[in-house]
Amino acid sequence: MKTPPSVRATCGALLLLAVLFVVPDEVQGRNVTTTSGFNSFRLPNSTVPTHYTLRLDTDIHKGNFEYSGRSLIRIKVVEATDQIVLHSVRSVITCLELRKTDHNSIPITGFASDEEKEFLIINVGQVLQPHSGIYTLEIKFNNSIDRNDLAGFYRSSYRTENGTIRTPRMQTYLVAWLVSDFVSVEVVLPQPKLTIATWAEPSLAHLLSYSVNVSTRFIRVMEEYFGKRFSLPKIDNVVIPRFGIASHAMENWGLVTYQQAFITYDPLQDGFSSQFPVTRTIAHEYIHQFFGNLLAPKWWSYLWLNEGFACFYQYYVGSISHPEVIQRELFVTKVMQKAFDVDSYAKVSMTHYVESRPNISQLFSSVMYEKAASVLRMMNYALGERTFQKGVHYYLQKNDVQGRGILTSRAFDSFRLPNNTVPTHYTLHLDTDVDRGIFDYTGKVQIRINVVEATDQIVLHSLRNVITNLQLRNSAQLAVPVKGHEFDEEKEFLVINLGTVLQPNSGSYTLDIDFTNSIDRNDQSGFYRSSYTDEQGVTRYHGLTQFESVDARTSFPCYDEPGIKTTYDISITCGTAYHARSNAPLLGIKLLPGGKKITTFATTPRMQTYLVAWLVSDFVYEREVLKQPQLAVSTWSKPSSANLLSYSVDASVRFIRAMEEYFGELYTMSKIDNVAIKDGDYAAGAMENWGLVTYRESAIFFNPETQTQSQQIGVVTIVGHEFTHQFFGNLLAPKWWSYLWLSEGFARLYQYYVGSISHPEHGLRERFVTGPMQNAFSSDGSPTIRPMTYYTDTRAGISRLFDRIAYDKSGSVLRMMSYALGERTFQKGLRYYVQQNKANGVVEESNLFASLEQAAKEDAVLPLTFSMHDIFGSWSNQAGVPIVSVRREGDEFYFTQTRFFAEPQEDPLDSSWWIPISFSTPSNTAYEKLPAFWMPPHVSEVSYTIPLAEGETLMFNPYATGDYNAALGLMSYLREETDYVPWVVAHENLRYLKTMLRGDEKASELLQTFTEQLATPLLEKYSFAKRSGESANDEELRSIAIEFACSASESCKSAALASVTVKSRSVRNVYGATDRALLCSGLQQAEVEERQGFVSQVSRMLESQPDDPFARKYIQEVVACTGEELKGVRYLLELDESERSNALYRLIVGSNVTPGDLLQSLHSELSRRQSISINPATIPKVLLELSHYVTEPSEISLLTSVVSQFAPSVASEVSYQLMANRKWIERNVGPLTAALSLIVSV
Repeated sequence: MKTPPSVRATCGALLLLAVLFVVPDEVQGRNVTTTSGFNSFRLPNSTVPTHYTLRLDTDIHKGNFEYSGRSLIRIKVVEATDQIVLHSVRSVITCLELRKTDHNSIPITGFASDEEKEFLIINVGQVLQPHSGIYTLEIKFNNSIDRNDLAGFYRSSYRTENGTIRTPRMQTYLVAWLVSDFVSVEVVLPQPKLTIATWAEPSLAHLLSYSVNVSTRFIRVMEEYFGKRFSLPKIDNVVIPRFGIASHAMENWGLVTYQQAFITYDPLQDGFSSQFPVTRTIAHEYIHQFFGNLLAPKWWSYLWLNEGFACFYQYYVGSISHPEVIQRELFVTKVMQKAFDVDSYAKVSMTHYVESRPNISQLFSSVMYEKAASVLRMMNYALGERTFQKGVHYYLQKNDVQGRGILTSRAFDSFRLPNNTVPTHYTLHLDTDVDRGIFDYTGKVQIRINVVEATDQIVLHSLRNVITNLQLRNSAQLAVPVKGHEFDEEKEFLVINLGTVLQPNSGSYTLDIDFTNSIDRNDQSGFYRSSYTDEQGVTRYHGLTQFESVDARTSFPCYDEPGIKTTYDISITCGTAYHARSNAPLLGIKLLPGGKKITTFATTPRMQTYLVAWLVSDFVYEREVLKQPQLAVSTWSKPSSANLLSYSVDASVRFIRAMEEYFGELYTMSKIDNVAIKDGDYAAGAMENWGLVTYRESAIFFNPETQTQSQQIGVVTIVGHEFTHQFFGNLLAPKWWSYLWLSEGFARLYQYYVGSISHPEHGLRERFVTGPMQNAFSSDGSPTIRPMTYYTDTRAGISRLFDRIAYDKSGSVLRMMSYALGERTFQKGLRYYVQQNKANGVVEESNLFASLEQAAKEDAVLPLTFSMHDIFGSWSNQAGVPIVSVRREGDEFYFTQTRFFAEPQEDPLDSSWWIPISFSTPSNTAYEKLPAFWMPPHVSEVSYTIPLAEGETLMFNPYATGDYNAALGLMSYLREETDYVPWVVAHENLRYLKTMLRGDEKASELLQTFTEQLATPLLEKYSFAKRSGESANDEELRSIAIEFACSASESCKSAALASVTVKSRSVRNVYGATDRALLCSGLQQAEVEERQGFVSQVSRMLESQPDDPFARKYIQEVVACTGEELKGVRYLLELDESERSNALYRLIVGSNVTPGDLLQSLHSELSRRQSISINPATIPKVLLELSHYVTEPSEISLLTSVVSQFAPSVASEVSYQLMANRKWIERNVGPLTAALSLIVSV
């Protein structure tokens, strides 16, 4: 029976737990004969409870196991009766009293127990009538927790090393309480606030963090998936030393209990596989909070409605929240197979009626769990998951009578818009006085909308906007009644309630919204302010936008989803000394009174909200106008940087024309602007806003007097990336964020490949192998990694999609497919992809696969029976990367594939891919780039004949065209090698070894000597001085040689120390990579006083040049080598990912700064984040990067605490990384030390 008990426990402290197993929900009364025997184990239900108030008094803290209790039960009468019948076993009744609402007592003639049916029968001295009001039954009783059946309210214990809450309506078996001296680890989630904690005896405190992190991630994903919020403001997990439930856990509403093995996890001792039972068990019990708790079965006959859903969705929702731990494929082996085995001899059906205690207990079998879950899964596939999910949403909505209320007349069961209305055009006007240092602004947006489904609401996004006026007009410009509007803060919806129902096909409506807002914000998102200091020392403010991914809504009300594209007319009012730029070309400027003007822009192409952009500033520009067709290409910056813009304009001109030719498509508009924003105010790095691309200053500037080819390469590739987006991401927008890789993967690949056409002097194709492809390998070996196509819909989840998978892995897979089909065919397929989809402008992965398959079949480069949907889908929809093993028997070669893990482990999914296999021999280069054959998935072994002459060498994957690991024996070979690619690859591997071995003195010293021996020949070739005409590759190789040789070479150390002496006299020129490498090595060896003096001098230089991005960037890089300035650690939050990776390595490995010190400093900075400018998306990335260096227990504890507080969304990844660090050290330090001892001694 569902009732809302109020539970209050009075006691001292130790462990106390109650689990009451009684009947589930029964709403209908049953006809019974009064004062007669009972012929059923079910209650007569002539009376039903409406509320419990339960008080317990225990002295368990004194070892006294007796307790007393008082229960007040409010009841109503359903059928006339002279009895009240309820359940009671073991309780000794000491007092019984029945009162009406008016507090008058009702006579009780006695009470009796039916021991067989476990009834307490109270005989009343009069007949109670239906509809006669509420009665209160007071029962006082005594009982004991000294019982050995591990059920009910019982005692438990452990060995030491030395108020009133209103519940939801629920059935009695979910009532629970705990009285203990347990300790907890907890996390508080915002919007809405929810406290999640795990409790255990004090000695287990260090084992609780993982369960809290799992709970935190799972409950939010569960809420999103089912469109429901958890009903209480808290949920506790409790570790029970003696637990009597056979299923290892119990789903008590808000107080879930577990056996220790299924809730605790030791990141230092337990392997990754130990995360599975914890994650699965939490998922099972949390699913019950909806299926079993929120919706209770009417009788035990329908137990499968509890357990079937929990058993099914623990895998299916768990695969969304924790894809690294739980995969849907596991359901087949762990659940479905068991269902088949059991169902052959099962004696009961899923719906099976019983009444007695033993029979009810027997229902908890595989039929209710595994079989029911398998049937639900079958129906899920039969209807399609989206339809089945929709039906489950209806099931929850129609049967949830908790009365929590909904925001409006429609419940929102997703973070996605209901989209019963869609926009067809925006007219947006903004009025700002940023030129006067005033940060508030006003706006007016007119949105033309069409109605798709009948509705009495218009739902769009809005956050931070203060609505001052709101009107709706129909196509005849007549007002449509608006009852009001409200905000769903959690989903960031603006909900407009109408006084009428809008019908589809009823013409266009215009929604007018006036609003105010402010650019005075510190998250570097939305419409926000930046500044610079002019030559007179005056701070000059400007306003800019950064809307990707979901921040257009924070600047104006809009339909803020990537698949919703429409046109925009934008106008901006500002001071006459400033000018406005936006996506589209300028139409005109009109002067206004009061020293202001209004700038109007042309209508944009159809585009999504996150590409809308504007800039209000006093910036200057450099421009080049191209002909046939006309295109104005400009770069804008603060006035003092005007001399740094030429190279970016030239790079843009060359790249955009090469891009248009390569893809057979012209850029849409007649202008494209680049805008340079101060590094410290622009966390995004760069953003592809259509026609108004924004960048960090250090990414787009080039000073020909002080900088080298390395900076030119940086400018070309970042411009190439953002310009490629003008086609892939802008012209073709992903239908949802799941397909982000269709934007970022293409941009990552073609910034190098089209860049190699527009700028052949930079060797960019080669740099793709040493850059993005290596990054992809380094991240894709983790079992926690996600696949390329991955669904999420929350703000935090979407932000986390912008990772190496979206960029580097996706670019690498696209590159592999280009080689597998042949670049000409692949290019042809991409041209089809653009032409076939640009009219609609919204794409998903199947559109790409279809276009590529069309080209491949036309060119006969793919067997007719093969499908690009299957081939490419095996890479986009599956996490990880394969490693191919080859064995030889004569000329027959046998190939097998397994998933690559950086830390060896079993692959529970048996992952498998379509893999193109290429090879070359001195006599056969036909398959050097094109595949000789495709290795299919889920085949144990594939054989292929390769005739080889005696002594002939064979190389597989010679151009690294497949996305699978090839282990290269580089170390000894590097002594004789001076080429770019092997050394750059080895550089990262050697840095990793230095990182992991730094805690072992002997291994670290051996590695230092070994790297010096490897790098000395390289340094001898390139020396310490830059030579005329050398390339960026040469400069990078010299820096690598200095870094490694100076770790042990005395001559290199002397040169490095001399560099410190020279630069300490004038530190103005540290732009060269060689200078910075020498300074870094020298400062790490210098005396403390010399380091501190150098830091003091460069700090003064930074203060004198606050707006020079390169001085700031390069000097901070050098200072990081000293380890002296941890107070300035906030600069780590300002760096891009590659810069931050280098900075952490220099601090921790090069300068011996402990991760603990860095964490303390970061914690201090993050605690102040409301008063400093930090993009929230940066925080989890920094902590994840830092986790690669953390190995000590105290540092692990500190990192776990910081992650729980500031980035709980990455807690699982951090936990895995910490475990992987420990496992790697345990497995490798000894063998590596032995191997290095042999090599170094030679």
